[in-house]
Amino acid sequence: MIRKLGQEVRKHFDLQMKERLPQFVRYTAPSPEPGLRLYRWEFADDLFFFVALCRSIHTEAFTVEIASTSRPHWEPHGMVAGPTNEPRNGFVHFRLNDLLGQETRQWDLWWDFGPPTDLGTSADADPAARLDTFLKYVFFDSDAAREAFVACALPLVPSAVSEAIDYVVKYANPYFEGVAQRYGGPDMRKQPTA
Repeated sequence: MIRKLGQEVRKHFDLQMKERLPQFVRYTAPSPEPGLRLYRWEFADDLFFFVALCRSIHTEAFTVEIASTSRPHWEPHGMVAGPTNEPRNGFVHFRLNDLLGQETRQWDLWWDFGPPTDLGTSADADPAARLDTFLKYVFFDSDAAREAFVACALPLVPSAVSEAIDYVVKYANPYFEGVAQRYGGPDMRKQPTA
């Protein structure tokens, strides 16, 4: 993700998490992963919930991952296939889209600021022309093109982040609540926010 665009996404994500999910606080992993911003809720001494903002390193997009773990620290690891699978070393980690209902579930849910929909991807387009258009988008053929793209994308950030947080509230909170109830904790809606 272009640096300026990534900074704006992080800023708005921080603000929205603080406002709408204050039980989650910014968390810095011992071994930070590029493009990852973490928020942790310490539900109990041995139960932690994470929301991870994942910025693409190849495109102008971001997604959200969630996790529950008995350990207080985020560690790089492979994702579990979904929320109903067994934890791996006490850790369950998956993309937010795994919680969407079957009728609305997407293979992978990303909030994407590009490429333009008219990237020359129609079936009858010349493959060389499609590649040329794609490369101009990915690498921007000039600083002016990059700046123009960022200027168009920046106003889209607040609504994209707001939609992502809406998904966390609607789909991840019930998941966290279910984990907490299986753990034996009280209903999370009654938990004080910190």
